[in-house]
Amino acid sequence: MVNIIYGNAGSGKTNLLIERLENALKQGNTCFYFVPEQYSLTCEKLLCKEIPDKLKPNLEITSFKRFS
Repeated sequence: MVNIIYGNAGSGKTNLLIERLENALKQGNTCFYFVPEQYSLTCEKLLCKEIPDKLKPNLEITSFKRFS
């Protein structure tokens, strides 16, 4: 399933995304999180802090450029 989350700055997009990712990972799904190339390292640091270690093997943070 593909979900696109959009909204104004400060509207809670990141918190919603982390919640959805964690729920999907707990169900055993593999998740891909696509971010702009310049944001990938920042996002990896954030999700490493927020997502429990046991769920991380099924999470891939990537950009469209790296994915192709």
